[in-house]
Amino acid sequence: MKSKLFLGLIILSLNVYSQFQASVSTVSKELLLDTIYGSDSTAYTSVSFEDMWYSSEVGNPRIPVKYVKYVIPENVEISGFTINEGTATVLNGTYYLYPAQEDVPMYITPEFAFPDSVAYRSSLPYPGTFGEIVADEYYMGYHIVTLQIYPLQYIPLI
Repeated sequence: MKSKLFLGLIILSLNVYSQFQASVSTVSKELLLDTIYGSDSTAYTSVSFEDMWYSSEVGNPRIPVKYVKYVIPENVEISGFTINEGTATVLNGTYYLYPAQEDVPMYITPEFAFPDSVAYRSSLPYPGTFGEIVADEYYMGYHIVTLQIYPLQYIPLI
């Protein structure tokens, strides 16, 4: 199965009354590729970065996720954010990414979630976006916006 991984450097801006710009970057030398064997005995590639979480849509490719929080002015409403600049690096090789698994307590043995056939047979990038706003909240008088950033795009079929 042919596939491609794209690693991106992202410079984004939040849409607020006054433009706010920030940089979110990943360095390819921090990228770790490991082989994991699923309970179905298939060899999967696990992709990770230091200090990042993983996507959690069970059965879809498990990719690194970075959560970034910003304190913004109290009276500002966030309407979205845009990617102003970005560079992509294609990682050579063939990858069959490990599917995201259900979160369960440590004392429970989870059932293996097999790869979702729609996601793994697509020629479109997954997750198809570089990020999204996952929280816009007030905490102890501060207005905090949390972004979920996807530094990788996975194209299962090329």
